[in-house]
Amino acid sequence: FQHALFVWLKAPQRQRQHFAPLAPPRRRSRPSEPSRVRARASAGVGATMSDEATDTAFAAAAAAAQAEDAALVAAAEKLAKLPNAMASAAAVRQHYAGKEADTLDHKPSRNVDKKTGALEIYASADDILQWLPKFDNGLCATWCRIPIFKVRMFRNREAFDQGGLDRCYVEQVFPEGEDLVTTVVWWRKRIREEGKGFAVFEGGFDLSGQIHLTEPPRCFVDAASGEVRADDDVEIERKRTLHGKRRGMDARWAKKGHSEELLSKISSAEARGNERKRRGEAFALRGGWVAAPRVSAAGAGVLTLDVAKHNEYQKKFGCK
Repeated sequence: FQHALFVWLKAPQRQRQHFAPLAPPRRRSRPSEPSRVRARASAGVGATMSDEATDTAFAAAAAAAQAEDAALVAAAEKLAKLPNAMASAAAVRQHYAGKEADTLDHKPSRNVDKKTGALEIYASADDILQWLPKFDNGLCATWCRIPIFKVRMFRNREAFDQGGLDRCYVEQVFPEGEDLVTTVVWWRKRIREEGKGFAVFEGGFDLSGQIHLTEPPRCFVDAASGEVRADDDVEIERKRTLHGKRRGMDARWAKKGHSEELLSKISSAEARGNERKRRGEAFALRGGWVAAPRVSAAGAGVLTLDVAKHNEYQKKFGCK
């Protein structure tokens, strides 16, 4: 052993590897993430740059969020300043002070069906929701196309509930028809106080104009509360069908050779009957028109004739 050790010590450096014991080579392991972070932090270069980039990203995101919030607040404030169906005449006229010329030059689009003569006047859905914020969104698409031929103005909702359509103090007729937004603006320009007034907007279906012999589609607007009640699609379609049948009846009577005087009398009688029906009256066979039931001051109802039951009895046994 001593001899071998001596030979190994005397051997050159390049020959000692032949005498060294075999051992597996050492593998250099990759430092873990915390160690690399500590290394960069100790170096003072990489970690500092990463933190600055993170702070910059957060600052940019916060600035973008603040800008978006500011834009939403500005849009809400602008929308709140716009007049609606509760605005006074001064506010509406001030809003349209520099837009009167453009408004008069740009009339709403119209579409007339060449076969049926159906008339549609288009209004912007955004404008309708601006002036009537409580308007049903589902009905907005329908009323964007209905032409308005008459506006009935009332002092308040109570006047309409007590007297019906005949209690209005102003009736404005638009012979050619206008869109709903134009008629609402016309109405609010004539109301001095804010939150005052009640209006009924009556539409039509064709170039014949306002409807007299049947019921027109109606939209009720209360300026005190901003509430809007309008006929839905089913009711509008029912009224459209009745209007078409009535016009067909006029055409058949004209073909039979009835004079214009007779047709005018029939139309006047139907108009008077419709007005009575609007007031709540009903026609009893062999009895004539019956007034609507009234309520006394004490709140007790007054007994009146059951017109529906009376007419059914007359049809079965009386009118033969």
